[in-house]
Amino acid sequence: MAMTHLYIIRPDYYTAGIKSVLKVVLETFSKICYVTLDKTGIRLREFCAENVIDTKKITIVDLITLQFREPPKEIGITYASMNDITSVQKTIITTLEQEHCDVMVIDSLSSMRIYCSEEELVKLVHSLLVYAQERHVITCLIIQSKDEHAPWAHSLSTVIEEFKEIILPAPY
Repeated sequence: MAMTHLYIIRPDYYTAGIKSVLKVVLETFSKICYVTLDKTGIRLREFCAENVIDTKKITIVDLITLQFREPPKEIGITYASMNDITSVQKTIITTLEQEHCDVMVIDSLSSMRIYCSEEELVKLVHSLLVYAQERHVITCLIIQSKDEHAPWAHSLSTVIEEFKEIILPAPY
């Protein structure tokens, strides 16, 4: 059975929290589909390389770059626009299937909320979670702590098995 985890990360620890989630997930699983709205796909790949995270185990669905420019062709990065939620869903599912991913990370629902209504966000995430559970794909949803009690976050709680707050020492 697939599990869904919600990681709640404080903004001042966000980068360290993402690093922690990736390292923990890659200790156990072989292929991650990383859906990013907080960093471009290229920047995420650079972040992984800088933090000694194996980029060969991560395929990226970049939902931010098309908001401001035409992206370069990059191996391991697929692009979709938040202006077309149906296309976003299809792109993520296609990537999960073609790349044989056993984990999907969505970073972050807080940023996704900027680009779509609460209703669209809940519908998209719920559909992806149902698909992931059917296919036994582990899902890691990430939100900023400021959105922990938002109505849209609460409405997803029925399909989330585990809530984790990442608390790290102060960054230096």
